[in-house]
Parts: sequence; structure tokens; C-alpha cells
Amino acid sequence: MVTLDENNTFQEWAELFLIYKRNKVSNGFFKSLRSAIAHANDFLGMSPLTEITPHQVDEVLFSEKLFNYRNHKPLSRKSIKNIRDVISNIYSFAFENNPQLAIRLYNPAKGRKLPSEASVTTRDAISVMWQRELISNTGHPMYIPVMIFMLCGLRRGELIPLKWTDIDFETQLLSINKTVIEKGNTFVIKSGKAKTKTSIRKIPIPMLLLSALKASLPYATSEFICPNPNTGGIFTPSSWGKSWKDYLDHLNKCYLNKQNKASLFCFTPQILRHTYATILFNAGVDVLSAAKFLGHSNPETTMKIYTHLQKEKVSGAVNLYNVYVEDILSTSCMKAG
Repeated sequence: MVTLDENNTFQEWAELFLIYKRNKVSNGFFKSLRSAIAHANDFLGMSPLTEITPHQVDEVLFSEKLFNYRNHKPLSRKSIKNIRDVISNIYSFAFENNPQLAIRLYNPAKGRKLPSEASVTTRDAISVMWQRELISNTGHPMYIPVMIFMLCGLRRGELIPLKWTDIDFETQLLSINKTVIEKGNTFVIKSGKAKTKTSIRKIPIPMLLLSALKASLPYATSEFICPNPNTGGIFTPSSWGKSWKDYLDHLNKCYLNKQNKASLFCFTPQILRHTYATILFNAGVDVLSAAKFLGHSNPETTMKIYTHLQKEKVSGAVNLYNVYVEDILSTSCMKAG
């Protein structure tokens, strides 16, 4: 590994950090690291590691110039946290690779507070109306993948390598025991491995989905439940993107024809996974069971989702109450008048 010292800039250490991390983390996590580092480099990139102070880190975290590169919206609290954490991790990485730095320097990002006014992002589940629309719209090759996302809560990396042998039709259970990592324009299967240890799990398959899978099985020409429509093998990142876009175009076209509306709807596999969590909540499934089905390594992650959904439910109940009371009072006033 290349040796750097205190005279090297933050950007040079960050580049070495990314090289070290490249084959040790998932492609999605690597992209988030790269994005956080890009934001940090905008402020600290040309500064030597020795000259960066906690005050400078705070200037980054509280800057009004922190915007999403794609949509130019202010960064969420989670994204700002990622920036703070990656700065801290780069310093820790530097200390490990050059012990003399640990003697002379300290980590200026460690324990720095985040702006309280930063927006907290939440992934909204699709509405019940759209859930019904997806269930009823069977005329597309991506129908089964969408149903698995929404009714079993899989991650994209878990669905792509899913095989027919992973389904136990007798016990109505789906086994999640592998995932894929993205390398260039290929997905590489990692058997016996998943995002976390708890990601290897068995998920109950609802009858609605089980019936659709049974109906599809006799026509299956691939070992994969959701194969690449062009080859019958595993998807590539580009073929997946094209198939997903084609499905959304198909769905919106059907919806526009049916409803005669001029608005389009777009969602991702992650939003469908959040929809699954919402369905579990509405069905009364307890937090620990939901965490197991979702493959969360920490039930607190599931609890945060449930807490957010409970707040929405209470807010909706309050609104209904207010409307009801206003209707009664206004009606009473009109009769009294």
C-alpha cells in the first residue's frame, strides 16, 4: 500500500481509503462512500490532514452549500451524518496505516454534532390503491419480481439470484441464502452470504403470491425465478434497469388509460420493501417477527419504521376526528340558526 503522511492532503488520504474499501464493501455502500467523500472534498480536499480542525468539520456539516448533486436539494440528516462519519473513518484509516499520525494528531470529526434542522428522509410506502393496481396488473414479465418485493420484502440483491429451488411450496416458505454484488455490468452471486447474518432467513409466502408462483412454474425456462428476459440467465445491472423502466412505463400507460390522468408514478424496489414493512405493521405483526422477515440486523431499525408509521396513523386519526367534530358542530349551528 502507498505510504502517506501528515503532509498529504485530505483528498489524497480519501483516495487511498477508497482504494482500500473498493473490494471490501458492497457496490451500493461504496457509492455512498464516494458521494460522501466528494462532498467532504469540496471543503477539505486540499487541506493537509494536520490542518483540519473540529471547527472546519462543523463548517462542512452546517454549510448551506451542501446540496444533492443530482436534484440540487439540501442534503438530508442521514447524508450529512455519512459525511461526518466518512471524515472520521478516513482519519482512523490514516492512524492505522501511519501510527505516528495517531501520536501527533486527533480525529476532528469524532463526536461532532449534526444540524438539528436538517431534513429526515423517509421512504413512503405506496398507497393501498397502488398496491391493488400492482396486484391486478399481471401483464408484464416483471410482475412476479414486483410481487416478491412488495409481499416478501426482499432487497434487489436478494431477488436477482433467487431460484425456484428456494421456494418450499409445502411449507409456504421462501429461503433467502444468497445475494449478488455488482462488478461492472455483471452481478456476481455470493452463495451463503448476504448483507448481514440476519439477512439469511426464511420468509412466509402469502397465498396470493404463492398462487402466482405456482401458476408461473410450469412455464419457467430458467432456474432463476426472475431471469433476464434477453438471456434467461441472471440479470445484468443494465438489463435490470431497462426491465424496471419498461415495467414502470407499462404500468403508468395502463393507469393513464384507465384513469385518464396526466400524472406519472415512479417507485423503486426499496420503496416496495418499505411497503412490505407497512403491510406487516397494518397486519399487526410484532416488531421482532417483522425484523426477522425483513432481515434487519438490529430490531431498532424495524422499530423506527413502526414508530414512524404509528405517528402517521395517529396524525390521520386526529385529522379524521377534527373533520368529524367540525361537521357535527357546523351542522348543529346551521340547524340552530
